[in-house]
Amino acid sequence: MKKITNEEKALETFKNYLKRNDILNKTKIALNNFIKETNINLSYLTRNCLKDDNNIFICKYKELSKIKKFLNTNKDFKTLQEEYSSLSSEKKKNPTGKFKAYEEIKIFFENLYNNFSDCKNPYEIMTDLNVRACPYCNLNYIDAVIKEDDRSGQKEKISNDNKVLREHFDHYLPKSKYPFFALSFYNLIPCCYECNSALKKNKMTPVHPFEDNFDELAVFEIEFAKEMEHYNFSNVKNININIINKHKKAYFHKNLFELETRYKYRKDYACELLAKKEIYNDDMIDEITRRLLGKNYSKDFIEAVIWGSCLNPDLINERPLSKLTKDIINGQNNPRLNYQRNL
Repeated sequence: MKKITNEEKALETFKNYLKRNDILNKTKIALNNFIKETNINLSYLTRNCLKDDNNIFICKYKELSKIKKFLNTNKDFKTLQEEYSSLSSEKKKNPTGKFKAYEEIKIFFENLYNNFSDCKNPYEIMTDLNVRACPYCNLNYIDAVIKEDDRSGQKEKISNDNKVLREHFDHYLPKSKYPFFALSFYNLIPCCYECNSALKKNKMTPVHPFEDNFDELAVFEIEFAKEMEHYNFSNVKNININIINKHKKAYFHKNLFELETRYKYRKDYACELLAKKEIYNDDMIDEITRRLLGKNYSKDFIEAVIWGSCLNPDLINERPLSKLTKDIINGQNNPRLNYQRNL
């Protein structure tokens, strides 16, 4: 939900993987074979997108969008895709000619991703990105879990033996439709299973986590029930969690990922926040802060102790429910003084 901006270390890890496995040269050979077999002009791709310092694997999403546009407007390539898709399952088992060439290039890029996915590097990249909460929903942790040395409590060097589990990468541009982007860094979005496999699937959201900041596009607000009395936050029926759009991108994003429906199941957490906000007056917060600051705790840590999450917008991707917490504490006035009775 917060734009991912600290990708330099992860990108360097990714570049090293590409170099070690000679991915760029293998891709040049595969694409040249595809062009030779199909006579399709992919000069924009071969001329601009296979350079050592700026290629289809490491270029920013804006450049990927240009490549996508080129492919979508390349009549011959588009026709080949459509004709291949219309083949019967029987013919797809033993394609010939240009269809065989298309299947081979499609499988080539899919295998690039599958080989990458099976090794230790995705763990390293997820760790380097330091995105611990799903950037699409901010509801679930997406840690790359690695074994630790029992004696030191320190993470061991990541090897295949030390891998435990990790969430998958979502292909922002679906690899089923855009196989050339199967291993493009800025097309690989770390996210939770619910968002990737259960909801997004092959669809697209207008909010790209490396380009857009959902935190600035929408805000959580609490709506109180008409019949609510005595400000009893122990009953989740007394509130609704609404997402107010500040940009049209947010409307499509929240609907694709069913955010308002899913956040209904976090109303207990929101009620606890509202109760804390009612109970903790400025003097109490100042006293807690004073005591903890004396022990050299940071402001972010102190906020997490009080509210369950810090209110720093730059740290939203580090803990689930951080945006909801921030928006309720910073944006929702004291319910005793100002609340809506319009459910």
